[in-house]
Amino acid sequence: MYKPYSDLDDKEKKKVDKNDKAKVMIYDALPQRELERVCLCKTAKKILDLLLFVHHDTTQVKVNKIDSLIQQYEEFSITNDETIDSGLMRFNAITTSLISLDPSYNSKNHIDKFVHILSKNWLLEEAEVEETRRLGQLSFEKLIEDLDTYEEFLNFIRGTSNEETDVLDLEDEVTTGQIHNQDMIPRDEEEAHFESTFKSYQRTLRIMANLFLKQAKQYSKTRPGYPQQLFDFIASKTPTHDVVWDVGTGSGQAAVSLASIYKSVIGTDTSNTQLEFAPKLPSIRYECTSATLSVSELEQKIGKESSIDLVTVAQALHWFDNDTFYNQVKYILKKPNGVIAAWCYTIPEIDDQFDPIFHKFYNESKPYWDSLRGLVDDKYTSIKFPFGPVDGCDHTGPFEFRSTKLMSLDDLFMYIKSWSAYQTAKEKGVEWLNENVVNEFTKAWNEDENGQKSVTFPVYLRIGKVGELVN
Repeated sequence: MYKPYSDLDDKEKKKVDKNDKAKVMIYDALPQRELERVCLCKTAKKILDLLLFVHHDTTQVKVNKIDSLIQQYEEFSITNDETIDSGLMRFNAITTSLISLDPSYNSKNHIDKFVHILSKNWLLEEAEVEETRRLGQLSFEKLIEDLDTYEEFLNFIRGTSNEETDVLDLEDEVTTGQIHNQDMIPRDEEEAHFESTFKSYQRTLRIMANLFLKQAKQYSKTRPGYPQQLFDFIASKTPTHDVVWDVGTGSGQAAVSLASIYKSVIGTDTSNTQLEFAPKLPSIRYECTSATLSVSELEQKIGKESSIDLVTVAQALHWFDNDTFYNQVKYILKKPNGVIAAWCYTIPEIDDQFDPIFHKFYNESKPYWDSLRGLVDDKYTSIKFPFGPVDGCDHTGPFEFRSTKLMSLDDLFMYIKSWSAYQTAKEKGVEWLNENVVNEFTKAWNEDENGQKSVTFPVYLRIGKVGELVN
């Protein structure tokens, strides 16, 4: 069982210190590629097995292992019920082991091999395309993660094909579910077969990516918006309205509202896929950044020291490395009146009949949430926030606002499926929206005549200025 270091006795601390020292020695001795493979091992035994596999063999044993790996490589296949991710992981395990034993096996032909394998398993017929529409079972976070994987393949395909493609330009093919090979002039039968399967795979992959994108858009519609009163209040606390940095902008929800008040908005996110959904406005500039910005990246993509009026974070501050992020905020905000505003929304409020049922449902889901979700449930009251009150306030919040939207029961189910905890539960074999829950929700919903209800999301704001830091 895991215990904090401070709770260990002297003997346990000495053991941990020795283990840490041994890890550092191993990490320093390994080349980068091998270090990455070691870091993927979840137990000490797997690390030992991996190191012994690569470093503790005679020449003959190594030759035998190379022969074995070559055979695995030649016979490699992906089962019908296997995902691309898991297949690629197994394939990479074979190729990286080969390369570690003999660097001469580092060949681009591995890509061709994998594409050949995929082309046999991922050629979608109409019924299979319809099957991929069942993406509602995925959480939004999992959806984006999987889509990023598909995008990596798409980028490779774009780089190796003369055909210019657009992920979002396949409406007719997605509707019909049909896949057609382009006409081509074969140079010989084998090459013609390869080109045919490659083109089919290429178009199939783009169709699947398109379906993922459409589903992600549906998810974004179920997420609550933020009330105008929130932005008006924030704007009233910044002396000038020139530049805003919206951190973790996602699909640009907050950035669009800020753009109606401030001259320029810089929206940043670590996911290019999320930014694809963001509205493109003349006063908004979107940037994909690393998770932890260096000073040079901060100045290159955001601005110079003391150049920003306002930093905003919508429903994301609890995920950040607060100390690092706050140092960036202190660097970038204008002194002494630059403002930081961060807010979150909690679970929805519907009516006296439905709320107790939903609260019970949410409380039962808590074991599947990340522990950081507790900061949201706490309305950001306990989150670290080392800034002074803005003018006209004697504290930094949380200040409460209300966001209301019309939702159907299906919209609510889609919203629940967008929770990361929902996917975590499914991976553990737990289906929250089972028949009993759906029936209970349906009975309590009592839709009005247009099939929708007014749903309110409480929004809680922490706001402070950089000129009066609290150490």
